[in-house]
Amino acid sequence: MKRILLLTENILVDESFQKKLQILNLEVFTSATFIKEIEDDRVPAYMLNYFQIAILSETIAEAKADRIAAILKKANIDVVRKFDQFPCEELELKYINKGQQNWLNNGATIEDIRERISSSPLEHSSIDVLRIKEKAQQQNIHLTKRERKLLERLSLAEGQTVSREDLCHYIWEDKQVTQSRLSALSAIVQGISKKNQQLGIQRSIHTFWGRGYSYDKEFIKLLKKGDYLF
Repeated sequence: MKRILLLTENILVDESFQKKLQILNLEVFTSATFIKEIEDDRVPAYMLNYFQIAILSETIAEAKADRIAAILKKANIDVVRKFDQFPCEELELKYINKGQQNWLNNGATIEDIRERISSSPLEHSSIDVLRIKEKAQQQNIHLTKRERKLLERLSLAEGQTVSREDLCHYIWEDKQVTQSRLSALSAIVQGISKKNQQLGIQRSIHTFWGRGYSYDKEFIKLLKKGDYLF
């Protein structure tokens, strides 16, 4: 069970979001007082290390959220920013440059949250292409035809975001984009992520809610070294 630290300036505002996390059987600690404690470096390391993920609510001022995110990242805690609305492309780039490529919005569904929370940042330094291929063979882990098609399309984009509609056209090779296919697309991404995690790759695909998906740029380099790895 993952342990989540939900930081908010107004616990009541984030009450419904907390319930969504708990529906996913996540252990959630919601706090407003921790914000100041973390800023002032008054939270013991052992206490911070108890949490694997910290979600910063949109109720926290931008400058303050940036300071807290930097402190939490130093403690090796995966930081997720929560917004009222999806950030525009300019803001996306700003957050990515600051190492904050994880975010959710208030309207996120249970499925959206599960997909975002299910993984942590990719630890590239520990990845050995040959070892991964060997492990995939030993555990009989293979990509399906549709999973390969999705990776192929993202690889062509070289780190740029590809819309869900574009991916549907590419995978199913026609112009129809239905709700059923969008749901299937999400399942394909989850399937790839699960297989990667089994092989020690904790994250390879970035999800931009309401916009689409992109490859982690370092993961593209790995693919170029070792094809699809498995």
